[in-house]
Amino acid sequence: MTDSDFDNRIKALEEEVTKLKQSNGSNGSNGKVKKEKKVRAPSEYNIFVKEFLELEKTKLGDKYNHKTAFGLAANAWNQQKKIPK
Repeated sequence: MTDSDFDNRIKALEEEVTKLKQSNGSNGSNGKVKKEKKVRAPSEYNIFVKEFLELEKTKLGDKYNHKTAFGLAANAWNQQKKIPK
């Protein structure tokens, strides 16, 4: 095969791929249409953890470790849940 034969074959294959993509409706998103996300209000837990982490950051300063603080927040939430209101 000559170079022009290869070029012609490559062009033909590229056109075939393009046609297949168009017939499948594929535009790089697997044909799925994204739904709009509904924004929900934060839960009591979300608010509690946010406030707890802010307090920990101010209290600990440079020694703040997010993983440890988040674990403490989860434990505090569980303890607070057990106390009847």
